[in-house]
Amino acid sequence: DWLTMIKEEGYALKYVPVELITPELCLAAIQQDWEALYYVPEKIVTEEMCRTVVEQNCRALNFVPEKIKTDHVFGHTLCKTAVEEDSRILRFVPDSVKLTPDFGHKLCLEGVKQHGESLQYVPEELKTTPGIGQKICHSAVLAYGNALQYVPEEQRTAELCLIAAQYSGETLKWIPKKYITEELCMMVVHERGWDLEHIPQEFKTKEICYEAVRRKGWAIRYAPKEYITAELILLAIKDQGNELDFVPRELVTAELCLELVRVKGGILYYVPEELKTEEICRAAVKQDRKAIKFVPEEMKEKLKVRSEK
Repeated sequence: DWLTMIKEEGYALKYVPVELITPELCLAAIQQDWEALYYVPEKIVTEEMCRTVVEQNCRALNFVPEKIKTDHVFGHTLCKTAVEEDSRILRFVPDSVKLTPDFGHKLCLEGVKQHGESLQYVPEELKTTPGIGQKICHSAVLAYGNALQYVPEEQRTAELCLIAAQYSGETLKWIPKKYITEELCMMVVHERGWDLEHIPQEFKTKEICYEAVRRKGWAIRYAPKEYITAELILLAIKDQGNELDFVPRELVTAELCLELVRVKGGILYYVPEELKTEEICRAAVKQDRKAIKFVPEEMKEKLKVRSEK
């Protein structure tokens, strides 16, 4: 029968003919599977059912009828319970609840403190409300720098943008241009060299590129071609060792490789096979005898003979 089936698989409620759906069947379904609340006719949904599923999984708030969520007593308590477990559930809280003075404002504030990205679910009306709006936005960015993208543009202050930039260079795309300076960009790559990727082209100076690569070798892939010199590559290799992989192929020339192996013979390992000329291999082995193992087999004997003379 239906009850037996539903006790084993709650979602089976979706297959029960509407005229046969009873409170007993619905209760059995949600006790077995919280998502089954989606298939419970609204006229049968009770506060107890809603409490049961939200306690099982806070995401169940998505299936709770609006009229229950907006109830000033039970609904508010239910929303608070769900958001406290995971503030990203704010997306399922009605705006009318979020905009409720004191309760809704505090719910949003505490929510963004837990997960800054939850700011995207805070109504614009609340974010722009003097006092509480700024406080909510500031708390969100403190928790998650990238939440800056959800802050109204008129509230993206220099102070807030600095906080965001300290979190991630990606935030530069949401920072008003008037606040982006060479000093700010230098701070970003000093903290995280790989964030050179997000530095606007007009601020990718030689100094900023060198600082980025010094902090994280593979940031060299984001440096303008005119700054990719043997000096910069050596700086990158010092950090990670295989940075020729990230140098634009057209810039990896025999001349560049020769210059590199003269400084560090082991770099021969990363030199493309077609560029391993006798001159380059000889220079690598001269700088570091161990580099002989990276020399093509057909060239090894010749180098040994010459090195013995």
